[in-house]
Amino acid sequence: MIVHRAPAGGTLTVDFAMQYLAAAALGVPLEGEIACIRETGRLAFIRGTLRQDGEAVMGFTATLRKLKSRTPLSFGPGAVSENG
Repeated sequence: MIVHRAPAGGTLTVDFAMQYLAAAALGVPLEGEIACIRETGRLAFIRGTLRQDGEAVMGFTATLRKLKSRTPLSFGPGAVSENG
């Protein structure tokens, strides 16, 4: 399930922390849950959990910096991008 859609320009990871909660088995699929806890004009704060057979095996938090979308680069005379 998608909780939050990334901005058109993408994101940059400012901070990322994870906690190993239990051992995961090889060959068994992992399922992830991600939620946007708070969003400001430039930042998004997310929290997530990876589960295997219903048991949490890893938790994480991250702070993401939202980037502006960029136009393709042009190297001709007088070329200016939308980001300056």
